[in-house]
Order: sequence, then C-alpha cells, then structure tokens
Amino acid sequence: MATGHPAPLYHLVKRSGAAAAETANELLEKLRQLAALGPLKSVMNGNADTAIGRTLEHHLGISMNSSKDPDYKGIELKAARVRRSKPRAQLFCQVPDWRISKFKSFAQVLAKFGQGSGASRRLHCTVRATASNPRGLSLEVNAHGTLLHEVSSDKSIGRFATWSMSKLEARLAYKHRETFWIKARSTTIGGVEHFEFTSVVHTRKPLASEFAALLQTGAITVDHLIKMKGTAAKEGGPSFKISAASFDVLFPPNKTYHLV
Repeated sequence: MATGHPAPLYHLVKRSGAAAAETANELLEKLRQLAALGPLKSVMNGNADTAIGRTLEHHLGISMNSSKDPDYKGIELKAARVRRSKPRAQLFCQVPDWRISKFKSFAQVLAKFGQGSGASRRLHCTVRATASNPRGLSLEVNAHGTLLHEVSSDKSIGRFATWSMSKLEARLAYKHRETFWIKARSTTIGGVEHFEFTSVVHTRKPLASEFAALLQTGAITVDHLIKMKGTAAKEGGPSFKISAASFDVLFPPNKTYHLV
C-alpha cells in the first residue's frame, strides 16, 4: 500500500506555509527597521488610543480603512503602548445580531442606559459576565454556549442584545489567524507624542473553543463606546477585549521578538 502525503495537497499546504512564513519575516524586518529609527512622531494630535496604530500603519504604507480584513498581507496588527500595568488586549469589534435581540439599535441602548442629555449623551463602560457594572449591565452565555446576551439588572428589560457565539468564534478565528501584537514606548518630544517600537508577540490560530469559557469567567469583556453624532447614536465598539493574564489561554503557543 502506498504511504505518504497526497502530492498535490501536500505541496499546496507546504507552499502556503512557506508563503506565510515569508510574509511574517518580511513584516518583522520592517518593524526592526522602524525600531532602528528611534522615536517616531505621532501622526495624530493629542494622546488618542488609536494614535499608535495609525502611526504604525503610516510608516508601513497601510492606508486607513474600516475593513474587517487583517491589516498586512493577511497578518493582523495590534499596537499598544508599553505600560506598567497590563491592560486588556482588543480582539475585535462586533455589533449584536439585532434580528434576534430585544433592542434593535444602539440608539435604544444609549437612550436606556446612557448618561447626559442631547448631543452629550454617551455610554462608555465595560461589561463582563461575573458582575453587573454601575449601569446595571452584564454578560450572560446561555446554557448551550450558543448565544451571548447583554443583560440589564432591570428585570423589565432583561436580555436586550444578543450575539451568536458561532459568529463571534468565526470572527476571532478570521481576524486573528495570524497576528503581530506590537508594543511601543511612548515619549513626548517638543510637546508631541512619539513612539519607539520595542517588541512583537506573534500568534497564530487562536483557540476559538475557549472563547465562551473566557467570557463566562470575565477574562473576555465588552466595551461600549456609544455617543451621539449629530442626531444618530454611533458605537465605537462593541469591543471584545481579553485580560493579559488569560492571553496565552486563547493564543498558545506564541513567539516574542525584541526589536531593540
């Protein structure tokens, strides 16, 4: 009986793996070149959270867009400032499935749970499954692990936003099939923030099967960034984030590269 790999499929997979490794090495070399330049001036005014990512994309020649596709030839880029504390890492943003939700828009969410009035009304908060936040909001994974609900402690409202767990897991797997998590030191020079890229954590193929469990334990949370823009409610999320302590549970194994 013949043994071994079916030749066409084997060589296709081998070529695909080699191409992916070549792209990762190419990106790593570009990041090392940027790190060698020292502090790079921010392309944004102020100290916005998005400034570091925009600055990195600018120097890599990546145009700003709202695509959900990975950033660099199939590799997702996540850049963050080096901090003494270990902040949560953003995984992705995903709106609820309004078709199966009690509420049908972020306008309803903002109207019910937001603070302020008129054009200044907003809802900026973190929501987790282990406890209700000050706005009375929490997360709940259903008994079968197939749905994620956002729930109000007001019993007359209860579950008001719902996501399909399979869609969230697919989003995670697609967005982070390969990711460079990049750290940079932030310094202020002449009153302007500058970034010096220092290290990269390289991950592949997250364990999507762990997603529901990490939600239930509070390791994965959801951030709302809803505010009024003109007469419409705009949401900068909902942003799914994971704690630093549980990062390796979702992304094993990974490699760390020091750029300087």
